[in-house]
Amino acid sequence: MSVIQYETPKKKKAWKIDVEAEMPDGTRVRLRKRRIPTQAQAKAMEAKFVADAYEGRHFERARTPKLTVRDLWEFWEPVTKSNNDSYKSDKGRAEHLLRHLGDREAMQLKNADVNEYREKRRKEVTVRGGAPMPATLNREIALLKRMYSHAVTYDRLPHSPIAKAPLLEEDNVRQRLFSDDERDRIVEAAGPFLGPMLLVYLETGMRKNELRVLKRDQLDMPGKAIRLTADDTKGDQGRAIPLSARAVEAIRSLPATIVGPYLFVNPKTRKPWSDPKRMLDRVCKRLGIEGLWLHDTRRTFTTLARRAGSPESEVMKVTGQKTRSVFDRYNITDEKDARAVVDRYEAAQAAAEDRRRQESQQDSGRTAVAGGSKEEDLKAT
Repeated sequence: MSVIQYETPKKKKAWKIDVEAEMPDGTRVRLRKRRIPTQAQAKAMEAKFVADAYEGRHFERARTPKLTVRDLWEFWEPVTKSNNDSYKSDKGRAEHLLRHLGDREAMQLKNADVNEYREKRRKEVTVRGGAPMPATLNREIALLKRMYSHAVTYDRLPHSPIAKAPLLEEDNVRQRLFSDDERDRIVEAAGPFLGPMLLVYLETGMRKNELRVLKRDQLDMPGKAIRLTADDTKGDQGRAIPLSARAVEAIRSLPATIVGPYLFVNPKTRKPWSDPKRMLDRVCKRLGIEGLWLHDTRRTFTTLARRAGSPESEVMKVTGQKTRSVFDRYNITDEKDARAVVDRYEAAQAAAEDRRRQESQQDSGRTAVAGGSKEEDLKAT
């Protein structure tokens, strides 16, 4: 049997092909492919291979695939669409890519074409009234590279001709962090349902959707950790996220009136919050706090954890961040290292609070002494 079902290392069902066919000149050719999503696709691929071999077109097709950039997007779109956290932004970026490059043959694209695309985009005006920023153009090219990589993974293309296309230097790196005062005010003003969720964002550095749709069975309260499988993460790698004492307390403070599979829910709909970013914006507007984004919770955790002394590789293990040059090289940490990140983070926060408390007491003491001296002077007079 040439079409066979099997189980991937991630316990998912997939299909593979192992079939031979004969060319008109008697040459035997063989096709072996894995990780095909459905049986129908596998059978269609098998039939196409046999037909190409029978008509003598097997090697021609193998050498010169005729996929366009638009074809790559159509192949990638179902993947990103399954991740609600990234599909909206990917779709917007794809519109620009397809407008300029959609009809171009994928294997004919070169680094020079990427540069030409960026120059054309720089002449356009965004909804904010100016040219696209370097970060915006980098995200568009990064999407294009992901489309190529996905096609290569599933044997739609032999390789990516733009894999080494350089990105632009970004001079608009965001620096905004939550202050301790902003954290406390926002969590209190957000209420008993949303407040704990925002605090756990700050205490874990989790991505928006990882926490937004977190289920109770992903929570390990005895182990003080959140456990995500590969299917739960953007990077397709499961990880354990240790919880600080403050995060554990926030979770335990959730009202017991709402029951169901999800941990954080809107009490009005009894479903996960549809847009935590918008809810945070409303709370900040009510408090007069400007310039904070929900994603700044992730940046705040990462920055404070590093300042507390945690190595970058260990912080990445907790947050799920990945880069070829850093994370892959140091991806040897385990859950004990991840726990150490949160322990150091928690200890640093506690030490900072102690310092503030001591400074406040010292200020009060100096004020009291100064007041006493004035009273004694008045009596002497």
